[in-house]
Amino acid sequence: MDKININRWANFILQHPNGNIFQSPEFYNLYIKYSKYEPIVVYTEDDDSFTGMLLAVIQKEHSGIIGRLSARSIIIGGPIIKNNDPRYLHEIMAKYFDTIKGKVIYTQFRNLWDWSDLKSVFETYKFKYEEHLDILIDLTDVNKIEQGISKNKKRNIIKSQNKGLIFREIQTEKEYHEGINLILSTYKKIGLPCPSKEYFELSYKEFSPSGLLKIFGAFIEDRLIGVRMELIFKDKIYDWYAGADEKMSNKYPNDFLIYNILMWGNENEFRVFDFGGAGKPNVPYGVRDHKLKFSNNLVEFGRFEYIHKPCFFKFGKIGLKFYKLINDIRK
Repeated sequence: MDKININRWANFILQHPNGNIFQSPEFYNLYIKYSKYEPIVVYTEDDDSFTGMLLAVIQKEHSGIIGRLSARSIIIGGPIIKNNDPRYLHEIMAKYFDTIKGKVIYTQFRNLWDWSDLKSVFETYKFKYEEHLDILIDLTDVNKIEQGISKNKKRNIIKSQNKGLIFREIQTEKEYHEGINLILSTYKKIGLPCPSKEYFELSYKEFSPSGLLKIFGAFIEDRLIGVRMELIFKDKIYDWYAGADEKMSNKYPNDFLIYNILMWGNENEFRVFDFGGAGKPNVPYGVRDHKLKFSNNLVEFGRFEYIHKPCFFKFGKIGLKFYKLINDIRK
């Protein structure tokens, strides 16, 4: 990365209406310390301020040939453009393409707001737009929060309370490591990709001291049976990772945690709870079905994707399937 004024970067993200934690210097610090990720920072500026900022992360599933065939650049919540001026977006995109050349198979922008006004700029750079859903929950009115929760979920929450579940923040490193194990086992069980234990340990060290990460637990006495990691930035809470003890599913720790986090957000005067990805419209997705029982406020901000190496992209898909098959046979 070129020499950059970190304080200036942080202030640009903090003051911009679309500024978010995923484009912050703190996330750069996390990415650069994690062995499986490579961050890419691209920025443009005029005489006295940034005009554009983009933090991307190159991710690889494996090392060697498989790694090269799976290398992709992911941009969450970026780029951040001064005054949302299309001229500055053109500048940052041109610089990004120069920087990323030869490093990845494809690039994907995971949008956190509506890009309709600037969509044509992405199209100029041959990006394909794909619909993708998110769920945003208004935290400013406790009555609206209650009204958005289904009767079934409310019953589960009452059952959790009656069975003695306790809601509180994780207080020790021991509890945090227990929470990591719950997350890793949960993601493995449901077959979703998840970073390694190293990533979560680094997250704890990088984010917790400054209050950017809150880890909430559902406890039976001193036993942790459910955990949710929440990113905190400006007036928003971003639901990040979650895990629960499947043997304790009859105590509904997931429902209990979400409800209490929403209440915590309201009490602490946050404005929005970003519930995260809800899949593609008209494509069945169990995670979305679960989330909709806490709010039906679906938004469609979509994703932009560009395939830098079409042949490698197709070959990579075949190679990864073969690699997974071999691993399954070995098991």
